[in-house]
Amino acid sequence: MFHTIKGTGAFLNDKQIHVSDAPDISKSVIFTGSPPNPRAISPVLRSITSLMPRARTIRMLGTAAHMLAYVAAGRASAYFEADLNAWDSAAGVLLVREAGGRVTDLTGEEWQLSTRPILATNAKVHDEMLGELEKTGSTGLDPVAEKDEEEEEEAVFGVNVNLYVKADRREDFIACIQNNQKGTLGT
Repeated sequence: MFHTIKGTGAFLNDKQIHVSDAPDISKSVIFTGSPPNPRAISPVLRSITSLMPRARTIRMLGTAAHMLAYVAAGRASAYFEADLNAWDSAAGVLLVREAGGRVTDLTGEEWQLSTRPILATNAKVHDEMLGELEKTGSTGLDPVAEKDEEEEEEAVFGVNVNLYVKADRREDFIACIQNNQKGTLGT
């Protein structure tokens, strides 16, 4: 089981974990997601097209939490996605940071609880990844396309994530989530 407490390091079971030491994209395993938001599909595909010939490999494994934990454990050097909710990323962000990695949005602004686009890396490849994402116009969602008259409503689905928040921050965290992630708590 992956676990961490802010300021104590990141662990897999009882063994401390660290991000990879890959020095650049050419030596990196890169993860990305398969976005459910239609406006996130094109940015992800553009970036994959650009990164594929340069990276060691690109993978899509499953949940954001899973891929962030793998970045923290050094099994990949980077993970990016254009649109995530806080409950998909918050715990994994802390794991990556505690393992020595860096987490920002796709333009390089530090990740906060309200951040939706995400780039998590081993820190060594972070600036190179930001450059690739900017070059391909993949730093956020594509503009809203007009809806087809016969387009059905988007499906709604649930996600089950265990996230532990200090007792003195619990009410702030709940208020932030209820207010559509517009608050800032940090990690």
